[in-house]
Amino acid sequence: TGQIYAVNTEDREVKRITSGPHAKLDVSWSPDGKNLLYVEERVIEERNSADVVVTSIDGTFIKKITYSPGYESKPTWSPDGTAIAFLYREAGFLAYSELWIMDSNGKNRRKVTDLQISLNTIAWSPDGEEILFVSHDDCGKLFRVQIDGSNLRHIANYPGCIENPAWSPDGAYIMFIGSESKTSLASSPSWKIYLMTVDGSSISPLTGIGGRPIIFLWDNSTK
Repeated sequence: TGQIYAVNTEDREVKRITSGPHAKLDVSWSPDGKNLLYVEERVIEERNSADVVVTSIDGTFIKKITYSPGYESKPTWSPDGTAIAFLYREAGFLAYSELWIMDSNGKNRRKVTDLQISLNTIAWSPDGEEILFVSHDDCGKLFRVQIDGSNLRHIANYPGCIENPAWSPDGAYIMFIGSESKTSLASSPSWKIYLMTVDGSSISPLTGIGGRPIIFLWDNSTK
């Protein structure tokens, strides 16, 4: 079972935050850095299910905020910390997932998309008004949508696969990890970090060093 740990970047001290028999997945920091979101996976009647849990970074406060029969994943706080976007599928790994939003306490759940395709990674816009997401069924399709479900549009049709899209702090650009082929191995040099304009009109690689990028972070200046 996977557990969550925190490491102090100054003295490298490692502290375990979670425990218990169930796997902890999809960790996300709160905007103020004081709390974490994650999903706790469990098996109910021989099928996988997962709920969203919030915990303080020191592990002294842990609260499950969803109790659903399906599978929730990728919970991510809005920039102001008042809402959480997540993916939800009714049951099983074969069912499609949709984008949902709820208040930060788990209440007022509302469905944002009804595409009947499986979605992948999601990311909030800096102003908290839109969300990016990738189609898992066609891993090179990148979408954006208003948080009320309006103005859904397809902004990129990349020939390979897209992972971990993220808006720049000024909202003008989107960065993502992409492969040049939908069949690229994880270690293939075709995986690179790409930069594109927010409307998808221009896409260019930032890295070409071989291997596979795992994660990237914007600085606050977008530079």
